[in-house]
Amino acid sequence: MLTGEGLSETGVTLREKWRRGYTKLAKLIAGYLHGRVLEAGAGRGQLTRALLRYHSNLLALDASPGELLKLRKSCRVQALAGAFEALPFASASFDCVVSNFTAGWLDEERMLKALREFRRVLVRGGRAVISDFYSEARNEAERLVLLQGLPENNLSPSARWWHPEEIAALAAEAGFEEEGLDFHDWRTSFTEEEAVLQLRRWNAKPEFIERVRGPLSRHGMALPRSFVLVLR
Repeated sequence: MLTGEGLSETGVTLREKWRRGYTKLAKLIAGYLHGRVLEAGAGRGQLTRALLRYHSNLLALDASPGELLKLRKSCRVQALAGAFEALPFASASFDCVVSNFTAGWLDEERMLKALREFRRVLVRGGRAVISDFYSEARNEAERLVLLQGLPENNLSPSARWWHPEEIAALAAEAGFEEEGLDFHDWRTSFTEEEAVLQLRRWNAKPEFIERVRGPLSRHGMALPRSFVLVLR
C-alpha cells in the first residue's frame, strides 16, 4: 500500500523519486549555464532547488509563484510572478534562460512569443536551455505518461508534446541558432499504485485512470526521456 506521501514497498516516496531525477537533470543543465540565470516557468521549484547546488545566481519566475516564494528563505532564491510570453525584465538582463516542463503547455503561437522574449532578455551571445519530455515513447510504460497529458485524458491538459526539431525551427524564427541537443534519461518507473497516485496529481481524468488500469498492472508506468535543447 502507499501512504499519502506515495511511499512504495521499497520505502522510496514519489517525491524522492522525482528529487533524484531532478538532481541528475540539474547537473546536466548546469553545465550550460553561466552568469545571471533566469528560470522561466519554474513551477514548484523542483528544478530550482537542484540547480542552486550548481549555480547560485538564479532568478526563478512563474505565473503562480506560491511555492517558489517559500524558497526565498530556505534557499535564498529570488522568486517573482510573471508570464514567460511577456517577461517583466529589461532587454539584455540575463546571460542564460532555462525553461523546463513548460513547452508542453504552449501551442505554437505562445511558444514563438516565449522564444522571442527569451531572445530579448538575453545578452548578446546568451544561451537558452529548453527541456521537456521527448515526444516519442520507447515503450508502453512511457507512452502512458504522454497519453495522460492529452485533452481527452486530462482536466488541465498539455497543449502538445514537442519534438526538439520543432522548437529549434521556431527558435530560428526568433533569432536563435541551435547549439546542441542532449537527453536526460529519468530512469524512473512507477508501480501500479504509484502510477495511479501520480496520475491523480497530474490531474488525469478518473475515466482515463480506470481505462489504463490493465496496462498499469502489467508493466507499470515510466517517465520518458527529456530532451535538453541548447540555443544561442
